[in-house]
Amino acid sequence: MPQSFFPITPVQLTDPLVNYNWADIDLSPYIPAGASGAIVYIRNTAAAVREWGIRCDGSTDDLFGAMSGDSHCWGIVGVANRIFEWKNTNAFVAKCYVTLIGYTMPPGVIMYVNGVSFTSGMAAGAWHSRDLNFYAGVPTDAVGAIVEVWGGVPIDHGLRMRGSTDNRIDVTGNRRNQFTAIIGIEADPAASRVEAYCGAIGSPNCRVLGYITEGATFYENAIDMTPPAVGAWGLCPNVVPANSVLAFIEIAGCDVAPGCGLREYPGGFGQLGAGNCHPWGITRCNSLGQVEGQRGAVGQTFWMTGYAHFMPPAAQTDPATGVS
Repeated sequence: MPQSFFPITPVQLTDPLVNYNWADIDLSPYIPAGASGAIVYIRNTAAAVREWGIRCDGSTDDLFGAMSGDSHCWGIVGVANRIFEWKNTNAFVAKCYVTLIGYTMPPGVIMYVNGVSFTSGMAAGAWHSRDLNFYAGVPTDAVGAIVEVWGGVPIDHGLRMRGSTDNRIDVTGNRRNQFTAIIGIEADPAASRVEAYCGAIGSPNCRVLGYITEGATFYENAIDMTPPAVGAWGLCPNVVPANSVLAFIEIAGCDVAPGCGLREYPGGFGQLGAGNCHPWGITRCNSLGQVEGQRGAVGQTFWMTGYAHFMPPAAQTDPATGVS
Protein backbone atom coordinates (compact mmCIF):
# COMPACT_ATOMS: atom_id res chain seq x y z
CA MET A 1 0.00 0.00 0.00
CA PRO A 2 1.61 3.31 -1.03
CA GLN A 3 1.84 6.27 1.31
CA SER A 4 -0.79 8.94 0.61
CA PHE A 5 -0.28 11.50 3.43
CA PHE A 6 3.02 13.31 3.94
CA PRO A 7 3.67 15.62 6.90
CA ILE A 8 6.33 18.29 6.42
CA THR A 9 8.11 20.84 8.58
CA PRO A 10 5.37 23.49 8.96
CA VAL A 11 5.63 26.56 6.73
CA GLN A 12 3.56 29.70 7.34
CA LEU A 13 2.28 30.62 3.89
CA THR A 14 0.47 33.92 4.40
CA ASP A 15 1.14 37.11 6.30
CA PRO A 16 -1.53 37.90 8.94
CA LEU A 17 -1.02 41.61 8.23
CA VAL A 18 -1.79 41.34 4.50
CA ASN A 19 -5.15 41.09 2.70
CA TYR A 20 -5.54 38.22 0.23
CA ASN A 21 -8.61 38.27 -2.02
CA TRP A 22 -8.82 34.73 -3.39
CA ALA A 23 -5.11 34.97 -4.07
CA ASP A 24 -3.15 32.08 -5.53
CA ILE A 25 -0.86 30.51 -2.93
CA ASP A 26 1.91 28.67 -4.75
CA LEU A 27 3.18 25.60 -2.88
CA SER A 28 5.73 24.52 -5.47
CA PRO A 29 8.69 25.17 -3.13
CA TYR A 30 7.21 22.80 -0.55
CA ILE A 31 5.26 19.97 -2.19
CA PRO A 32 5.94 17.73 -5.20
CA ALA A 33 4.36 17.96 -8.63
CA GLY A 34 1.22 15.87 -8.83
CA ALA A 35 0.16 16.45 -5.22
CA SER A 36 -3.62 16.32 -4.81
CA GLY A 37 -4.11 18.31 -1.60
CA ALA A 38 -2.55 20.54 1.03
CA ILE A 39 -2.89 19.76 4.74
CA VAL A 40 -3.32 23.11 6.45
CA TYR A 41 -3.56 24.73 9.84
CA ILE A 42 -5.56 27.98 10.00
CA ARG A 43 -5.15 30.50 12.82
CA ASN A 44 -6.75 33.72 14.02
CA THR A 45 -4.56 35.31 16.67
CA ALA A 46 -6.70 38.45 16.93
CA ALA A 47 -8.99 38.84 19.94
CA ALA A 48 -11.97 39.56 17.68
CA VAL A 49 -13.51 37.71 14.73
CA ARG A 50 -11.65 37.64 11.42
CA GLU A 51 -12.80 36.27 8.05
CA TRP A 52 -11.16 33.59 5.94
CA GLY A 53 -11.80 31.30 3.01
CA ILE A 54 -9.80 28.58 1.28
CA ARG A 55 -10.42 26.60 -1.90
CA CYS A 56 -8.76 24.66 -4.70
CA ASP A 57 -7.28 26.79 -7.45
CA GLY A 58 -9.92 27.24 -10.14
CA SER A 59 -12.83 26.53 -7.78
CA THR A 60 -15.99 28.62 -7.93
CA ASP A 61 -16.82 27.91 -4.27
CA ASP A 62 -17.14 31.18 -2.36
CA LEU A 63 -17.42 30.11 1.26
CA PHE A 64 -16.01 33.00 3.24
CA GLY A 65 -16.80 33.52 6.90
CA ALA A 66 -15.56 34.85 10.22
CA MET A 67 -13.55 32.81 12.71
CA SER A 68 -13.90 33.57 16.41
CA GLY A 69 -11.10 35.44 18.14
CA ASP A 70 -8.05 33.42 19.22
CA SER A 71 -9.26 30.37 17.27
CA HIS A 72 -7.71 27.73 15.06
CA CYS A 73 -8.65 24.74 12.92
CA TRP A 74 -7.20 22.12 10.58
CA GLY A 75 -8.13 20.63 7.22
CA ILE A 76 -7.25 19.45 3.72
CA VAL A 77 -7.82 21.56 0.61
CA GLY A 78 -7.39 20.51 -3.00
CA VAL A 79 -4.56 21.91 -5.10
CA ALA A 80 -4.23 22.35 -8.86
CA ASN A 81 -0.64 22.51 -10.12
CA ARG A 82 0.40 22.94 -6.47
CA ILE A 83 -1.79 26.02 -5.96
CA PHE A 84 -4.75 26.77 -3.71
CA GLU A 85 -6.59 30.06 -3.19
CA TRP A 86 -6.79 32.01 0.09
CA LYS A 87 -8.96 34.93 1.16
CA ASN A 88 -8.84 36.93 4.39
CA THR A 89 -9.88 40.43 3.37
CA ASN A 90 -11.03 42.83 6.06
CA ALA A 91 -10.21 46.28 7.36
CA PHE A 92 -8.43 45.13 10.51
CA VAL A 93 -4.67 44.96 10.91
CA ALA A 94 -4.43 41.39 12.25
CA LYS A 95 -6.04 38.72 10.09
CA CYS A 96 -6.28 34.94 9.78
CA TYR A 97 -3.29 33.17 8.29
CA VAL A 98 -2.61 29.67 6.97
CA THR A 99 0.28 27.27 7.63
CA LEU A 100 1.15 24.27 5.46
CA ILE A 101 1.73 21.13 7.56
CA GLY A 102 1.67 18.44 4.87
CA TYR A 103 0.32 17.26 1.55
CA THR A 104 -1.54 14.34 -0.04
CA MET A 105 -0.82 12.34 -3.18
CA PRO A 106 -3.01 10.47 -5.66
CA PRO A 107 -4.22 7.83 -6.23
CA GLY A 108 -4.70 7.39 -2.48
CA VAL A 109 -6.22 10.84 -1.96
CA ILE A 110 -8.35 12.51 -4.63
CA MET A 111 -9.59 16.08 -4.12
CA TYR A 112 -12.42 17.88 -5.91
CA VAL A 113 -12.15 21.36 -7.40
CA ASN A 114 -15.62 22.26 -6.04
CA GLY A 115 -17.16 20.74 -2.94
CA VAL A 116 -20.32 18.65 -3.30
CA SER A 117 -23.11 18.90 -0.71
CA PHE A 118 -24.64 15.72 0.71
CA THR A 119 -26.77 17.08 3.58
CA SER A 120 -28.83 19.70 1.73
CA GLY A 121 -32.48 19.14 2.62
CA MET A 122 -31.65 16.38 5.11
CA ALA A 123 -34.20 15.95 7.91
CA ALA A 124 -33.15 17.51 11.20
CA GLY A 125 -32.49 16.08 14.63
CA ALA A 126 -31.34 12.53 13.87
CA TRP A 127 -28.46 10.56 12.38
CA HIS A 128 -28.97 9.76 8.68
CA SER A 129 -27.06 7.48 6.32
CA ARG A 130 -25.80 9.30 3.22
CA ASP A 131 -24.31 7.55 0.18
CA LEU A 132 -21.40 9.68 -1.04
CA ASN A 133 -21.29 7.66 -4.24
CA PHE A 134 -24.80 8.86 -5.05
CA TYR A 135 -24.23 12.49 -4.07
CA ALA A 136 -20.64 13.09 -5.03
CA GLY A 137 -19.39 10.14 -7.08
CA VAL A 138 -17.12 8.85 -4.31
CA PRO A 139 -16.08 5.34 -5.45
CA THR A 140 -17.31 2.33 -3.52
CA ASP A 141 -13.74 1.26 -2.67
CA ALA A 142 -13.06 4.52 -0.78
CA VAL A 143 -12.14 4.11 2.89
CA GLY A 144 -12.43 7.73 4.01
CA ALA A 145 -14.01 11.07 3.20
CA ILE A 146 -12.74 14.65 3.53
CA VAL A 147 -15.78 16.70 4.48
CA GLU A 148 -16.07 20.47 4.76
CA VAL A 149 -18.51 21.60 7.45
CA TRP A 150 -20.08 24.96 6.60
CA GLY A 151 -22.17 26.52 9.38
CA GLY A 152 -23.64 29.97 9.49
CA VAL A 153 -25.87 29.72 12.56
CA PRO A 154 -25.35 27.98 15.93
CA ILE A 155 -26.66 24.48 15.23
CA ASP A 156 -25.87 20.91 16.31
CA HIS A 157 -24.06 18.58 13.95
CA GLY A 158 -22.06 15.37 13.84
CA LEU A 159 -20.31 13.04 11.39
CA ARG A 160 -19.33 9.39 11.74
CA MET A 161 -18.73 6.14 9.85
CA ARG A 162 -21.95 4.30 9.03
CA GLY A 163 -22.57 1.62 11.66
CA SER A 164 -20.81 3.58 14.41
CA THR A 165 -22.44 4.06 17.79
CA ASP A 166 -20.51 7.27 18.43
CA ASN A 167 -22.87 10.10 19.27
CA ARG A 168 -20.79 13.27 19.47
CA ILE A 169 -23.00 16.18 18.50
CA ASP A 170 -21.73 19.73 18.98
CA VAL A 171 -22.84 23.18 17.96
CA THR A 172 -21.18 24.61 14.84
CA GLY A 173 -21.55 28.16 16.09
CA ASN A 174 -22.16 31.08 13.78
CA ARG A 175 -18.51 31.32 12.78
CA ARG A 176 -16.18 29.58 10.33
CA ASN A 177 -14.44 27.90 13.25
CA GLN A 178 -13.72 24.59 11.55
CA PHE A 179 -12.73 23.36 8.12
CA THR A 180 -12.77 19.63 7.35
CA ALA A 181 -13.70 16.45 9.14
CA ILE A 182 -11.76 13.31 8.13
CA ILE A 183 -14.04 10.29 8.66
CA GLY A 184 -14.24 6.67 7.62
CA ILE A 185 -16.57 5.21 4.99
CA GLU A 186 -18.39 1.93 5.58
CA ALA A 187 -16.92 -1.03 3.71
CA ASP A 188 -19.62 -1.88 1.14
CA PRO A 189 -19.05 -2.90 -2.50
CA ALA A 190 -22.28 -1.17 -3.53
CA ALA A 191 -22.12 2.20 -1.74
CA SER A 192 -19.92 4.79 0.02
CA ARG A 193 -21.95 5.57 3.10
CA VAL A 194 -21.31 7.81 6.08
CA GLU A 195 -23.71 9.13 8.70
CA ALA A 196 -24.49 12.78 9.38
CA TYR A 197 -26.50 14.67 11.97
CA CYS A 198 -27.86 18.17 11.36
CA GLY A 199 -29.74 20.23 13.91
CA ALA A 200 -31.85 21.91 11.25
CA ILE A 201 -32.92 20.93 7.75
CA GLY A 202 -29.72 20.95 5.72
CA SER A 203 -27.85 22.98 8.31
CA PRO A 204 -24.95 22.90 8.67
CA ASN A 205 -24.11 22.06 5.08
CA CYS A 206 -21.62 19.20 4.76
CA ARG A 207 -19.71 19.05 1.49
CA VAL A 208 -17.37 16.39 0.13
CA LEU A 209 -14.00 17.93 -0.78
CA GLY A 210 -12.25 14.64 -1.47
CA TYR A 211 -11.91 10.97 -0.64
CA ILE A 212 -9.31 8.42 0.40
CA THR A 213 -8.86 5.00 -1.17
CA GLU A 214 -5.55 3.90 0.40
CA GLY A 215 -2.87 5.01 2.80
CA ALA A 216 -5.15 5.42 5.82
CA THR A 217 -7.19 3.34 8.25
CA PHE A 218 -10.40 4.42 9.98
CA TYR A 219 -12.29 3.22 13.03
CA GLU A 220 -16.00 2.46 13.13
CA ASN A 221 -15.98 3.78 16.69
CA ALA A 222 -13.30 6.36 17.40
CA ILE A 223 -10.53 5.75 19.96
CA ASP A 224 -10.46 7.93 23.08
CA MET A 225 -7.34 10.13 22.97
CA THR A 226 -8.40 12.67 25.60
CA PRO A 227 -5.27 14.08 27.30
CA PRO A 228 -5.30 13.65 31.08
CA ALA A 229 -4.54 17.21 32.13
CA VAL A 230 -6.71 20.30 31.82
CA GLY A 231 -4.89 23.50 30.91
CA ALA A 232 -1.55 21.80 30.23
CA TRP A 233 0.05 19.73 27.47
CA GLY A 234 -0.12 16.01 28.19
CA LEU A 235 0.54 12.72 26.44
CA CYS A 236 -2.63 11.25 24.96
CA PRO A 237 -3.50 7.90 26.59
CA ASN A 238 -3.62 5.71 23.47
CA VAL A 239 -0.93 5.57 20.84
CA VAL A 240 -1.43 5.75 17.11
CA PRO A 241 -0.57 2.35 15.52
CA ALA A 242 3.01 1.74 14.42
CA ASN A 243 4.06 2.91 10.95
CA SER A 244 1.79 5.93 11.13
CA VAL A 245 2.54 9.53 10.18
CA LEU A 246 -0.64 11.43 11.06
CA ALA A 247 -3.63 11.06 13.33
CA PHE A 248 -7.11 12.42 12.56
CA ILE A 249 -8.62 13.56 15.86
CA GLU A 250 -12.13 14.87 16.48
CA ILE A 251 -12.32 17.37 19.34
CA ALA A 252 -15.70 17.43 21.06
CA GLY A 253 -17.14 19.59 23.81
CA CYS A 254 -15.51 22.80 22.65
CA ASP A 255 -18.65 24.74 23.51
CA VAL A 256 -17.77 24.01 27.16
CA ALA A 257 -14.39 25.76 27.06
CA PRO A 258 -12.35 27.06 24.15
CA GLY A 259 -8.72 26.19 24.72
CA CYS A 260 -7.33 23.14 22.89
CA GLY A 261 -4.26 22.00 21.02
CA LEU A 262 -2.66 19.00 19.30
CA ARG A 263 0.95 18.23 18.44
CA GLU A 264 3.54 15.50 17.94
CA TYR A 265 5.02 14.26 21.23
CA PRO A 266 7.16 15.73 22.66
CA GLY A 267 6.79 19.40 21.82
CA GLY A 268 6.17 19.24 18.08
CA PHE A 269 4.42 21.91 16.04
CA GLY A 270 1.13 22.85 17.63
CA GLN A 271 -0.54 25.97 18.88
CA LEU A 272 -3.19 26.60 21.46
CA GLY A 273 -6.37 28.37 20.52
CA ALA A 274 -10.10 28.29 20.78
CA GLY A 275 -11.16 25.17 18.92
CA ASN A 276 -14.69 26.49 19.10
CA CYS A 277 -17.60 24.34 18.00
CA HIS A 278 -16.40 20.95 16.75
CA PRO A 279 -13.03 20.86 14.98
CA TRP A 280 -11.27 17.82 13.58
CA GLY A 281 -7.52 18.07 14.15
CA ILE A 282 -4.75 16.64 11.99
CA THR A 283 -1.52 16.06 13.85
CA ARG A 284 1.81 14.42 13.27
CA CYS A 285 2.78 11.51 15.54
CA ASN A 286 6.29 10.37 16.47
CA SER A 287 7.88 7.02 15.56
CA LEU A 288 6.22 5.44 18.61
CA GLY A 289 2.80 6.72 17.59
CA GLN A 290 2.63 9.29 20.39
CA VAL A 291 0.56 12.46 20.30
CA GLU A 292 0.03 15.08 22.96
CA GLY A 293 -2.85 17.43 23.47
CA GLN A 294 -4.25 20.12 25.69
CA ARG A 295 -7.87 20.71 26.61
CA GLY A 296 -9.49 23.69 28.26
CA ALA A 297 -12.02 21.92 30.49
CA VAL A 298 -13.07 18.50 31.73
CA GLY A 299 -15.92 18.52 29.22
CA GLN A 300 -13.57 18.50 26.23
CA THR A 301 -12.75 15.10 24.73
CA PHE A 302 -10.42 13.97 21.92
CA TRP A 303 -11.23 11.01 19.62
CA MET A 304 -9.06 9.42 16.94
CA THR A 305 -11.22 8.64 13.91
CA GLY A 306 -8.30 7.23 11.91
CA TYR A 307 -4.64 7.52 11.00
CA ALA A 308 -2.39 7.76 7.94
CA HIS A 309 0.25 5.11 7.20
CA PHE A 310 3.96 5.43 6.60
CA MET A 311 5.39 3.24 3.84
CA PRO A 312 9.14 3.15 3.15
CA PRO A 313 10.22 3.70 -0.45
CA ALA A 314 10.56 0.55 -2.50
CA ALA A 315 14.02 -1.01 -2.41
CA GLN A 316 16.12 -0.09 -5.42
CA THR A 317 19.10 -1.92 -6.89
CA ASP A 318 22.22 -0.07 -7.96
CA PRO A 319 22.80 -1.33 -11.51
CA ALA A 320 26.58 -0.83 -11.14
CA THR A 321 26.99 -2.96 -8.03
CA GLY A 322 23.84 -5.07 -7.88
CA VAL A 323 23.40 -3.99 -4.24
CA SER A 324 19.89 -3.14 -3.01
